[in-house]
Amino acid sequence: MKSKLANNLLIVFVFFTIVFLGLAIYNDKGSLNAVLRGIKVSANVESVDEGSRALISYIADGRTIYSHIDNKDHLLKESDKVTVYYAKNNIQDCYLKKDIQIVIIYLVIALICLFGAILSGIKVFKNSKKGKRLKYVGHRIMAQLKTIKVNEKIMVNGKHPYYIECSYKDNDTDYKFINKEIWIDNLDKIIKEKNITEIPVYIADDNYDVYYIDIDSIKE
Repeated sequence: MKSKLANNLLIVFVFFTIVFLGLAIYNDKGSLNAVLRGIKVSANVESVDEGSRALISYIADGRTIYSHIDNKDHLLKESDKVTVYYAKNNIQDCYLKKDIQIVIIYLVIALICLFGAILSGIKVFKNSKKGKRLKYVGHRIMAQLKTIKVNEKIMVNGKHPYYIECSYKDNDTDYKFINKEIWIDNLDKIIKEKNITEIPVYIADDNYDVYYIDIDSIKE
């Protein structure tokens, strides 16, 4: 379960990192560069047209500059005072502070998701190494193959993994071992052709809750 959770979290964090980074790039349009390298000034809203633009004025290089800015939300009104950033190399190229804040918010969320993706990736890697390590230090048992089927709940690039369930009885206690994500093509046919009824399972110090199903043995 922990391995599945880490895998799912990795997918989710990577997805939202891409989404919010894309939103930041889409909404940026040079505004972030204006903040980092531009000049912050106070501007007056001179007029607002019926469309989605507003005419503002501000002082740059000792001159009064008039420039049109986006007013698609129709929040600006005539005579309003707003904070803008203009580019040094083009003083008429300016951006509203609120537009820049949106870009920064998207970037912060993207960075948080990226951090989560890194942590999840580390967890996935450790889980993988831990499972394979059991093959060398764990106790080997032969578990009975009970179920093999396509796991339609998971799909990557149009393909579904296989789901395997096997069991082992020890001192009148039945233990179940499950792997829900086995990415081997035609696994059911391979098992049928080789007439496989048992699969090696490695457990940690007789702790049946910590195990590794040796799927590689099926391909050998």
